[in-house]
Amino acid sequence: QDILETTGISILETETACLAICTKCSQHIDLAVDFRRSCLNGNILFMQLFGHIIDKLRSSDIAEENLEDVAFA
Repeated sequence: QDILETTGISILETETACLAICTKCSQHIDLAVDFRRSCLNGNILFMQLFGHIIDKLRSSDIAEENLEDVAFA
């Protein structure tokens, strides 16, 4: 699963018995997985802290677009 998420390479369950990966590559995948998880967790925290502000900005942008549409109609 980690390999698929970080590299896009799909490995079938039946292929795992004969799978080999060098130590350096394994470390790179572990690092990429850790980075991805850190980003996902950071995004969750960011949205918890600032999501309401983003929602307000988006709704304000939508309101402005609607006003522009009315003005040009």
